[in-house]
Amino acid sequence: MTQHWPAPIAERAVRATVPVPGSKSITNRALVLAALADGASTLRAPLRSRDTELMAAALRSLGADVRGNALPFRMLGAGKLPGGHVTIDASASSQFVSGLLLSAARFEHGVTVQHQGPPVPSLPHIDMTVAMLRDCGVEVDDTRPDSWQVHPGPIRPLDLRVVLVLALLGWLFWKQWQAAEAEKQAQEAALNAQLAKNAEMDAYLAQLRALLKEEPCIIKEKLAQLPPPPDAVPGVVPGGRSGEPLQIPSDVAPQSTPVTPQKAPARPGSMARLLEQGTVLVLARQPQGLSMGSGFFISRRHVLSNAHVVGNAGQAFLINKATGGVLQATVRHRSADGGRDFALLELSADAAITPLEFAPGVERTQRVSAWGFPGAVTNDDPKFMALLQGNDSAVPEVVYTEGVVSVILERTPPLVVHTATVSQGNSGGPLVNEQGQVVGINTFIKLDDASYRQSSIAIVGSSITAYLREIGIGFSQAAATSAAAQTQAKRPMARKG
Repeated sequence: MTQHWPAPIAERAVRATVPVPGSKSITNRALVLAALADGASTLRAPLRSRDTELMAAALRSLGADVRGNALPFRMLGAGKLPGGHVTIDASASSQFVSGLLLSAARFEHGVTVQHQGPPVPSLPHIDMTVAMLRDCGVEVDDTRPDSWQVHPGPIRPLDLRVVLVLALLGWLFWKQWQAAEAEKQAQEAALNAQLAKNAEMDAYLAQLRALLKEEPCIIKEKLAQLPPPPDAVPGVVPGGRSGEPLQIPSDVAPQSTPVTPQKAPARPGSMARLLEQGTVLVLARQPQGLSMGSGFFISRRHVLSNAHVVGNAGQAFLINKATGGVLQATVRHRSADGGRDFALLELSADAAITPLEFAPGVERTQRVSAWGFPGAVTNDDPKFMALLQGNDSAVPEVVYTEGVVSVILERTPPLVVHTATVSQGNSGGPLVNEQGQVVGINTFIKLDDASYRQSSIAIVGSSITAYLREIGIGFSQAAATSAAAQTQAKRPMARKG
């Protein structure tokens, strides 16, 4: 059985002065610096331990003049090496970096240490090494992450009383406090800058409210003389939450590519590829800028979108990964009466696209997916901003969400309420079933402020096909199948044998 050491217990208050040993980390670093210094160094009250004695013995074996077997040590340093750039993986220990840094100033060209790998543990110990080097007059650049550059030069001799362990901990905490204070000051500066911008915006809004009291003709005249504050208009401004399109400043716009007749392509081999090439980003020039939404090919020459996406524009820009660039289309027809929200866009020639076909119907609980270019995602796509700056090879990614049909509201026209997430920018995009067939066109959303729930709403596909028949535009529609046949098609095939 293991015998435990009985710790002594004081029977009365203890008052004593106890010398606390020095720091092993600082002692070993000081030994290396002293060995490389230009003259004699004296280390007072270093820690006498196995590690520090091994370090002194190792330095002697390398030719360093370490005088005295008792404390304090006295050392005479000399010598140098070529040096240069070195890349290491120091994720196992920060000591690899510290060892190189301590000797680096004595290299003819100095040393640049570059860490490559997982994060370096115990960075404060490297900070301690850098601080001690600077105390010896060595120039160290540690401004780049995971990189330390020590310039060649003399190392001043040391006359150092090795700090206590508690003092070392205090130094490390001080460095952390300094970093926290710097971060705090940066955050306060950012907050003050934002508050100043908010104040400018409040003043601007107050001017707009005062302007609203004027006559319309005066408003129009004075509004042009009332520029908004800097940074008040972001790159893309979302419209209302009921299906209004996103607005993009009019000074940015993609460059269109001429449409040339193309051969009919082979049908894509998967539903994802079918929808990626059949769904397009729609940009239409409005008086306030470019409105942004989605659309989908119903034929190789025609794209369907929402009327509120194109507004009163006569032309629209279309693009996806399959169009080979930005295509310019004419707004041939729009309908916003009787609950409809349709716009038909026409190209000058057939595109190399497989158009989407319409489903024969839609039912409650049916699984559906929404495809399009929601501003919440597309605005963060670097390709989108590159496109607006004229790079027609930069194509933003089409976004897919899935859900189920919650209910079909029998109104004019009927509306499909579903759980697939959509937002501004999805307007005009297709809502499809599991076969990739169009069951509706996503048109608007509704938010319940009490429950924070969103309802995604699409106009049912049968209303779209009725509209296309009225204006004489051809389309493809899948043949109706029985419920039993659809169920059988979804069942996994039985294994033979």
